[in-house]
Parts: sequence; structure tokens; C-alpha cells
Amino acid sequence: MKIVTSRDIKNNPNILLDDPSETIITSRGRPKAICFPIEEHELNFLEDLIQTIRHSRAKVALERLRTGTMILRANDKGNPIPEDEVSASRLSDKILREQGRLF
Repeated sequence: MKIVTSRDIKNNPNILLDDPSETIITSRGRPKAICFPIEEHELNFLEDLIQTIRHSRAKVALERLRTGTMILRANDKGNPIPEDEVSASRLSDKILREQGRLF
């Protein structure tokens, strides 16, 4: 996995295509996005992949809440878990309950 800055991408967009590994994109030293290669046959599963990533992020937020600890994010000035992560976690649980996969 490599790390590139948004400025590097602005100056040379092909930097993302030259190396077929996962890439973390940073802005002002902070991670902002992850890029990873996909094959043409994977385009049909792209929505499923995005949903899986969202579900995983929600699951992590939910686990933080369940343990009873408010893990503070580095470089976030001590703010607790963002409200959007909490909302996503609650929505994920609701969907899993409706599907009968969470009790």
C-alpha cells in the first residue's frame, strides 16, 4: 500500500493507474481516501462492495459504543465518535435485525 498526496494526483493523475496496489490519498498530511484497483468484471459488484465498506464502518462505530468507551480520534481535537458514524451504525443494526441476522 502506498501513500500519495492530493497534490501529487493533481500534478500527475496517472500515479493512481501506474501502481496496481491500494493507495491512500492524503491532504495536508491527513488520510482522506483509499483507492484500489478493480477489474472490469468486478463492475457488476461495485454497489455491493461500497455497501460492504459502509457496513464495516458502521460496525466499527457500533462496537466502539458497545464497549462503553468513547475512543477519541487522533487529530480531531478530542471530539468523540461522529454522529454520522453513530447513525450509520444504528441503521446497519436495523437492517440486520429486519434480515434476521442480528438479534
